[in-house]
Amino acid sequence: MARPRRVWKTEAIDAVLALHHLPASDRGLVLGWARNDVRAALFANLVAAYKKGRQPAQTKQPQPRA
Repeated sequence: MARPRRVWKTEAIDAVLALHHLPASDRGLVLGWARNDVRAALFANLVAAYKKGRQPAQTKQPQPRA
């Protein structure tokens, strides 16, 4: 199931806060001054989700007919 866009954005902001060891109270400053860092974290999260979704399913494969 797809996650809402705001969840992706919140996770990216949290990642930037953690990366720079900033308190949660600096959230607004991150949105203003570290906007590119947030975009980079968002992109990294999207790439990771894409790679995770591209893994082969762990289901039983049908046997080829002889």
